[in-house]
Amino acid sequence: MISNCIGNVIGSSGLGAGGPQFLNEYSFLFDGVDEGILSDSGAFDITGAFSVSFRFKGGTPAIARTCFIARDTTAGVNRDFNIIFRSTGDIDFLVWNTSGASTTAVATAGGWDDNTWHHCVCTYDGTSDANKMIIYVDNSVAGTGTASSTGTRNTQVPIGIGTLSANNNWRLNGQMDEVAIWDSELSASEVSEIYNGGAPIDLTSYSPLLWWRMGDGATWDTTNWSFPDLGSAGIGATSANMEEGDRVSDVPT
Repeated sequence: MISNCIGNVIGSSGLGAGGPQFLNEYSFLFDGVDEGILSDSGAFDITGAFSVSFRFKGGTPAIARTCFIARDTTAGVNRDFNIIFRSTGDIDFLVWNTSGASTTAVATAGGWDDNTWHHCVCTYDGTSDANKMIIYVDNSVAGTGTASSTGTRNTQVPIGIGTLSANNNWRLNGQMDEVAIWDSELSASEVSEIYNGGAPIDLTSYSPLLWWRMGDGATWDTTNWSFPDLGSAGIGATSANMEEGDRVSDVPT
C-alpha cells in the first residue's frame, strides 16, 4: 500500500478497499516569537469574492492581535485581507476593497482560546450587500460584516500564515492545519461539508486556489520547511525561523 501526495492511502489499483482514505497526521506549531510561513509568491489574483478555511488551536493571545492568515503587510497599499485572533478572544476578518476602503467583521469571543481544535472559514462575496462578510467557526456563523465598497484589492503580496505577509509582526502562538484559499465564496453547505464534524477532509473536489496541508507533505531541508500547494495556483510556501520539531502529530479529529 502506498500514499499519494495529499495523504490519501491507496492500494496498487489506485483506489484501495472502499476508495481512498484521507489521512491527516501532522499540524504546525508556531511559537509567537519569530516564526511564520510565507507563500513563495503572491502572483495569483483575488479581485472579488474569496474564502479562507483553516484549523487552529491555541490559548488566549498574549498580545493585542495575532495573525492567522494574511495578505497584508500593514504598510501602504499592500493590504488585501487579514484574519486576526485578538487577546480579547475575538476573531477579526478584515477586507480592503478595490477603492482602498477597509471593513472588519468581528466574531465576538466564543471561547475559541481554549487550547482545543477549531475550524474557521471566512467568506466574502465581493459586493457591498449587507452581511456578506461572514465568519464561521465550527460550522456556525460567528460574525458578519458589510463591506463599505466592492471588490478586493489585489496587491499580489505573499500570503502569511501565523504572521503578516512581511513576516515581521503579529505572530501566532498556537497551531495551524489545513490552510486553503478560494477565489470564490463558499456556500454555507460547503462550509458544513468541509467542517465535517471537526475532522479535515480532502478538498480536491472543492477546487481551492491554494491549499497547504501544513504538516502532511511538507519537507525539511535542515533549515526550512517547504509546503507544496495542492490548489490550482501551484504556489508553495516556506517557513521562516521554524524548527524541525515544529511539525507535530497533534491534529484535529
